[in-house]
Amino acid sequence: MNDWLVGFTDGEGCFSISFNLRKKIKVGIETRPSFSISQKRDKDLINHKLVHSLVEFFQGGFIRFSNIDQIWKYETRNIDHICDRIIPFFEKNKLKTAKKLDFDKFKIVCQMIRSNHHISHEGILKVIEISFAMNHYSKRKYSKEFLLKSLEKVKI
Repeated sequence: MNDWLVGFTDGEGCFSISFNLRKKIKVGIETRPSFSISQKRDKDLINHKLVHSLVEFFQGGFIRFSNIDQIWKYETRNIDHICDRIIPFFEKNKLKTAKKLDFDKFKIVCQMIRSNHHISHEGILKVIEISFAMNHYSKRKYSKEFLLKSLEKVKI
């Protein structure tokens, strides 16, 4: 199962860090880690069962369906679950593709979040820098430049 899951993640998984503007947060930017694996909807629900089995395997996370993309997605955003289950699994069972580089950055950011480094001005700058060095192919809600300008406006 472990080797299969590593290959499956190499092909269909995603380690990502997203950001939202939040006035109630000290630095004004919320940092949200996410690990996900997606599969297309199929008429026999085989892919749904497979994605659902990841909740049991990783002992957490959730499944959602995207009507727009017609995909089932396993996802976990909980920092404790990510640090206690997801990261140790992929430290022990190494990814084989360039996705490993994203995982290495993801791991650093998650450790920073767990130790609350992301709520200081210096820490969030580092988190933004590392996060924008991963997932070059994906669209982001906010650009790096926009986040940095938003940070300049916040008095810490």
